[in-house]
Amino acid sequence: LAIVTNELLRQLLEEIRSQAKTQRPRQKSSEQADARIIVQEFLDELPARLGEEWTLDQMSSRCGLGMTRFVYHCKIITNLTPMQFLNRQRVLAAAEKLLATPDRSITDIALECGFASSQYFATVFRQYFSCSPRTYRTRGHGNPEEHE
Repeated sequence: LAIVTNELLRQLLEEIRSQAKTQRPRQKSSEQADARIIVQEFLDELPARLGEEWTLDQMSSRCGLGMTRFVYHCKIITNLTPMQFLNRQRVLAAAEKLLATPDRSITDIALECGFASSQYFATVFRQYFSCSPRTYRTRGHGNPEEHE
């Protein structure tokens, strides 16, 4: 009787261990999916908050994730680092405003879109559009999304 009981307990223990192994990856992928959804929602809302002074730490904290996990998910979703994505969104918003409001100063638009200075804005803008913001405005380029 003791031998049969021990054999049953051993089999039960093996079954519990095998179930625990198969459930862990599901939990992990579920957590990964949840984190990715949180980061995606944050990135979707970011264009409405471009004027804020964002740091990587603030972004990851806003999502409730560690910096490394936040960067990982951001790169998976956008193929860009969070700061590259932020600058891209800022430049695209500024390009739209340059064309939509020709009477506003370029510096005002740069500051409104979250750039710390008009010089830095001009540098980043030139990287994206291969021309200065003033030239972009005077040429009346079409949709900024076409330049990506």
